[in-house]
Amino acid sequence: MLDLEALGDVFKAPRPAPPPAALAPSDLAGDPSDPATWLQARAERAAILEAEAGMDRGAADALAAALHPDPTEARPDWHGFTAGALQAAAGEDWPEVATRPEVLAALALLLRTQAQRDRGERPEHYNGIALCETCGPIWIYDRAPGPLLACPWCMATKPGAPVPRPNLELEG
Repeated sequence: MLDLEALGDVFKAPRPAPPPAALAPSDLAGDPSDPATWLQARAERAAILEAEAGMDRGAADALAAALHPDPTEARPDWHGFTAGALQAAAGEDWPEVATRPEVLAALALLLRTQAQRDRGERPEHYNGIALCETCGPIWIYDRAPGPLLACPWCMATKPGAPVPRPNLELEG
């Protein structure tokens, strides 16, 4: 049986304070916009890979370069974003994600998708159709549940930006 007294106490309890405001990139450890930082990290990583993983110098350098990219270089797997832009988006989590290429690629895809929605553009991977209670028929990622009480377009689109809509007659 549900204890309504205990449930009520949960809502009476003081809420935790919000996290501190995001730090500026220069406040974070390992600021990728500082060439000395990423070059040093790249060299150290290559040396560790060579010594502890038994990799040859060329392979160690290549892997270290992938893990510690030039902060001003926009890479294809980052959808045109630089390491500096990704660091700003990651905020205080940067030290945890900086050496995880799959997380950086996912973060870049998220940023690109958000920017496309803000401009009223349909992201390429939005191939599914759903009915949102607020927005009406919308494009959404595949296998999205439907109907929806809210969708990514509800709060992501800037005021006045159009919401691309599927033509339900043509889509079937």
